[in-house]
Amino acid sequence: MGLGKTIQTLMALPKECAAMVIAPAAVKYNWKQEAEKWRPDLQATVINGSKSFRLPAIGEIVIVNYDILPEYVEPVKISPQSKSWEVKVEWPSEQMANHSKKIILIIDEAQRVKNYKTKRSKRVKGLCMSVSKVWALTGTPLENRPQDLYGILESLQMLRLRKANEPSSETATARLFLDTYLHQSIRLKPPVDRLAIE
Repeated sequence: MGLGKTIQTLMALPKECAAMVIAPAAVKYNWKQEAEKWRPDLQATVINGSKSFRLPAIGEIVIVNYDILPEYVEPVKISPQSKSWEVKVEWPSEQMANHSKKIILIIDEAQRVKNYKTKRSKRVKGLCMSVSKVWALTGTPLENRPQDLYGILESLQMLRLRKANEPSSETATARLFLDTYLHQSIRLKPPVDRLAIE
């Protein structure tokens, strides 16, 4: 969209970090070019194909697309009797599980995970559950309806508005967010009598 999200994100990354970018396939190499230009201190690596998926090392940015996320990052229920929100990620090794906790995960075009019931969204959610930080980038958080925003926040594990033992309500969460956002927007606007009418 040309808002400068890529450059701003790259410049916000700390030195000697391990970062993973999940982006649409069409912009993976754009991320690599921008990383090489703006962050030469970090090694930028593009991963092609799910068999070559790996986590980034310290001092590296690994760039993958949504479609190559492996099955093992998809959350599974803790036990057969668990509620739908009581899930965990079963990493292939303990070493991977521990290393994932050091990663900054960047989700580009986050509106692509608005349907939190798809495999793509569940795999992104599994990664979000495992990493230290999640940064979501989007120029269009609401494409059609308020529930789109709920889907993005649910997929990225950013919903902290409910108690851990309560199921979520997409309409209530979306309304709460929009009410808060609209309240802030209205409060920041100047009073009507000060507006210049042309």
